Amino acid sequence: MKKIPLTLIGRLSIHQLITGLWQVADIEKEGQLFDPEEGANILEQYHQDGFSTFDMADHYGSAELIVGKLLARFQEDLGRLFQRQLSSNHEVPFLSV
Repeated sequence: MKKIPLTLIGRLSIHQLITGLWQVADIEKEGQLFDPEEGANILEQYHQDGFSTFDMADHYGSAELIVGKLLARFQEDLGRLFQRQLSSNHEVPFLSV
């Protein structure tokens, strides 16, 4: 798959195509929760396909739990990223997986 280009918004670097997680809230509106592990599997596939900028909010149902499960899978990589950012004295305003 072709790589999705990045764009700058101020100092924030994001992909030009953003995956919105508002659909989780729509799926859950009848009261049935989306399985966070299944959601993380889907997001991981998105990531492998080049989609790695996700939009979410606290009113998007289980979206934050799903992304938390995904980020836990990359915990070691995230630790190295933050260590590198902190050691070079850069701010980390946003994290794109």
